[in-house]
Amino acid sequence: LAGYYLQKYSQIYGQGLKQLSSELASLFEAYPWPGNIRELAYAIEVAVNLAEGEQDLKPEHLPPYLRSKLTPGQPPAKQKVAAGKSAGSISASHYLIAGEHRPPKKYGRSIDLQSAGSNLNSLLREFEKQVILEELARNKGNITRTARELGLARQNLQYRIKKLKITGFKPG
Repeated sequence: LAGYYLQKYSQIYGQGLKQLSSELASLFEAYPWPGNIRELAYAIEVAVNLAEGEQDLKPEHLPPYLRSKLTPGQPPAKQKVAAGKSAGSISASHYLIAGEHRPPKKYGRSIDLQSAGSNLNSLLREFEKQVILEELARNKGNITRTARELGLARQNLQYRIKKLKITGFKPG
């Protein structure tokens, strides 16, 4: 079943066919999969996105919530970082799930409460849009890297970009 999803998501995202590392295959076999097939499919989809440029999927490519369940007691894995980033750079959501504390990223612009409207939903939309735009700029329009930095699946970030009508960035 894992092989089917590996092939499916490798093809959808235009990456060479991936394979499970022996360590990840053992962890998958031992895990009870309470979320059933959907959880397995999601885990593999996220891993394929995060393993961009790598042949083998490893535990560090899994969503943080699942990685912590599969490898309890293990320190959080260091992720590969893009040029110009510090060696320990990892998304904020990873640290929240792993129970660690790191200072949050600071985003430049403050939100104008008058123009954003007074209800919470419009304020949250404006903040989300601002964060996504700043991360896209920081990652030179690379959606996969931006999604990784924000702790999102790539397709989730693409959905949010469309929903928030974010334009004016050059996809990389």
